Amino acid sequence: ELLLGATRYGPEVDMWSVGCIFAELLLGKPLFPGKVHYEPSQQVNEQLGRIFKVLGTPDAGSWPSVVSLPGYQPDWPKLPPADLRVVAPLLDEAGIDLLSRLLRYPPAERISAKAALEHPYLHLVAEDLQSHWAAMTQTPMAVG
Repeated sequence: ELLLGATRYGPEVDMWSVGCIFAELLLGKPLFPGKVHYEPSQQVNEQLGRIFKVLGTPDAGSWPSVVSLPGYQPDWPKLPPADLRVVAPLLDEAGIDLLSRLLRYPPAERISAKAALEHPYLHLVAEDLQSHWAAMTQTPMAVG
């Protein structure tokens, strides 16, 4: 929403950022690498183009209030959303669910920080880390 000129926003914008960071940690590179150009002749700036390639081009159907944002252009190329399982192949279904909830176009539909912390994916990761840590700390030390 910020790239499209939103001047009023809330914590949901931070959850979008969490989604980007989450994906970058998994991929080892930014999910939406790009530069923002503010040239009137450029129909879709590079950053938005990269977002659209992953999440699809937003429209009134997928994000009703997008049409009221100053940067919205109804003639953007219509791209379908990519399969997040292909975009982030290391994620299981719970991880894909969390990522998709963090990167929803309509801010009101994004997962909250509290709900994200309670998401099953993070519980599974925490269990894996606890198991790994327990195994490491139970290894007998060499005496001698």
